[in-house]
Amino acid sequence: MTLLYHLLKPFRLLLQCFRPRKQLQSRENVRFLPDSSKRPSPKVRIIRPEDDEHDSIAHCPSLPQESSLAASEISSIEAGEPYPVSSSALDELQTALSKARIEPHLTNGHVVYVPLSKLNELITEARVQEILSEGVMVGHSLVQKTARRIVQSSKRLFAILVSMKRGNQICRFLDEGITDAKLPFVLKPRAEREPPILQTSGGRDIMSISGWAEDEIIRLVKKQWRMLAPVFEQGAHYEFPRLQILPFMAPANAEDEQISGGWSVVYQACIHPAHHNIRNPVECQDREIVVAIKKLILPEPSCFNAERDMHTTLEKTAGAHSHLTNLLFTYKHGSEYHLVFPWADVDLRKYWETKHSMHPDARETLWSLKQMTGVAGALSLIHGFLRSNDSVPDPLFGHHGDIKAENILWFASSSGDDAPGGILRITDLGLASLHRMESASDIDPTKVTGTQTYSPPDKLRNARISRKWDNWSLGCLFLEFATSMTLGYEAVKEFGHLRAQEGFDPELPELSSDYFYTTDYEDVRPSVKRWVTRLVNDPRCSDMLYDLLSLVMRKMLRINPEDRATSQQIHQELTVMVDRASEDESYLVHATERPSTSW
Repeated sequence: MTLLYHLLKPFRLLLQCFRPRKQLQSRENVRFLPDSSKRPSPKVRIIRPEDDEHDSIAHCPSLPQESSLAASEISSIEAGEPYPVSSSALDELQTALSKARIEPHLTNGHVVYVPLSKLNELITEARVQEILSEGVMVGHSLVQKTARRIVQSSKRLFAILVSMKRGNQICRFLDEGITDAKLPFVLKPRAEREPPILQTSGGRDIMSISGWAEDEIIRLVKKQWRMLAPVFEQGAHYEFPRLQILPFMAPANAEDEQISGGWSVVYQACIHPAHHNIRNPVECQDREIVVAIKKLILPEPSCFNAERDMHTTLEKTAGAHSHLTNLLFTYKHGSEYHLVFPWADVDLRKYWETKHSMHPDARETLWSLKQMTGVAGALSLIHGFLRSNDSVPDPLFGHHGDIKAENILWFASSSGDDAPGGILRITDLGLASLHRMESASDIDPTKVTGTQTYSPPDKLRNARISRKWDNWSLGCLFLEFATSMTLGYEAVKEFGHLRAQEGFDPELPELSSDYFYTTDYEDVRPSVKRWVTRLVNDPRCSDMLYDLLSLVMRKMLRINPEDRATSQQIHQELTVMVDRASEDESYLVHATERPSTSW
């Protein structure tokens, strides 16, 4: 009897091939699948029982029906696998994509993504052709055309499906007109107990996942982000959902994890080289540019828009300024606002401490003078400029509000840079705001919240706040700069200590500070005047430094705002000094006899 059973088995299997299709689909264990090279017959396919009959072999949109196998080419087998069997090439791609995943910086370690460079490397026309041929997903004559289409318009989509072990269903999605342009997919909630509907980014229902289990659809929505890391463009703004994975990498020599300020937290990161098109970046390695990611602590659109608009308006109307830190791009991640800037090596205070020479020569002194001139020029740009593209000039005015050494950044020189000593740039325009001409000098004092040490007494004297607020702060900065050039960084700290001692009130210690003005708000502190006299009398104080100190004391540190020079005037005087220093080196290093001066 056993012998008879085995003799009749081939005929029994042959009869199954002619069994009606609906009867086959009623059997629980029957599956059809695109062929694997490891299978004994190239004609064998297994199809999930819940798949629509017409989708058993997918064909791509706008392709003729010959992309489907002819009925005579279709056979069946009894099988117990609960999921489609993949081709060996498909399995290899899934493994390769898994190995290509990397963990981004600034996350909790539970997310990964596949860089675009790896997607381009792994999903090639040749590889996709091999997968299509092994799986018999389209007719032989359409393999090349379909592979090209996938690589050109649906590479990310294909990678998502492959990672879900659904790569052999790519043509179903293409039949619906779904490509990378329709990503990311979103879930549309439905009534209670009804499964959610998967939609394209444009809100169109997706039919290709008909028959998928609900948990698998949810998993697709979550896992898709691994293939959707954005490519950042200069000047762009992005609105990212909370699940978006960002292609930031940890710098190799990162010192501080974060820098916290009153309104923001700044992180250091690199952008993956395949995920940016930033011009003239500060580079790590292989185009991994180092950036400073500034996250606003309060998710207030007005705070974000104020700083972003300041940068974009300045650049659009006057072009990029070499002494202003340029904004690379911005993004909103969930509810959090971020601004991304080039990463600076150090701020000016750290530069004085670690890089500034104790006894600068003529070249270093000229560099310092040029940097102060450049900073003054950048500030004058913030304070006032005309729209160059308007037929009727429309003056815009602004103020920075927080000029200090910590908001002046030092960037090292890059190859071909015309500033071999590096360059200083103003940063942190968060307090800056633009105003029309009629309100440029009429700001409510209670809304100005700069650093107290470098603030003028304007607010305390109930004076209306003007752009000349910044000019006082710039004068304080220049005094510290001249101190570092003449006596070194330790003297900068000593200067601050002397001011604090003079302003100390034992009855109100919490209000004591190292301001540059007296406690009655009527004059510059005597400790400041004595300090300037000390600098002037030092033999290392050159004629250039004397002129700088005179400019500060006579035209910048003036109690009455009306007595202060404008930033444009300050820039012009410094420019004259640079011209003289460029022609006469002795101006930078020698001191001629000068009359006794009182400040």
